[in-house]
This record gives sequence, structure tokens and C-alpha cells, in this order.
Amino acid sequence: LGYLRGRELVTESRFLDCGTCVTGLQARCTFDVHNLSDRAITLTGSFTSCGCTNTAELPITIPARTKVPITVLYTPVGDWPEFTHKLVLY
Repeated sequence: LGYLRGRELVTESRFLDCGTCVTGLQARCTFDVHNLSDRAITLTGSFTSCGCTNTAELPITIPARTKVPITVLYTPVGDWPEFTHKLVLY
């Protein structure tokens, strides 16, 4: 569907569930970024809505028509039952 919409980079979901996290302990979640274009694309960094969330592999070059895993690192600082943070790759 992303290809039909003219998107070069897509993920399988807009949301990532890191499961049960423990305050102060780093959780890791992985998702794939698919490059649908005919050229390599380099992701140079990320922006997150909270300093407790980061990525591990950047910068990374995604060859044309392939996918690469990106690992999200999250270290919870409070005892919240649920949370949502934004992660933007650029």
C-alpha cells in the first residue's frame, strides 16, 4: 500500500508495543523499515518525544528494495500503566 501511495520508506505498523517494562531497566523493541524505492536511503538520526526513548542503529543506509531492523531503546522512569512516545526517523 505504501508503494501505491508513493512512499519510499514504510513500516509494518505505526505503533510498536514494547511489552511490560520495568522502571529503570532498559527495554528493547525492534521494527523493520522497508525501502520501497530504487535507490539507497540513509537514515541519519531520530527525534523522540521523551529522553527515555532512543534508537540504536543510526545512522544506517537502507539499500534499494530491502528492509533493515531498527531497535528502539526505552528506559521507563515512572510507574505508568501505559505510555505513548513519538519516534521520528530522518
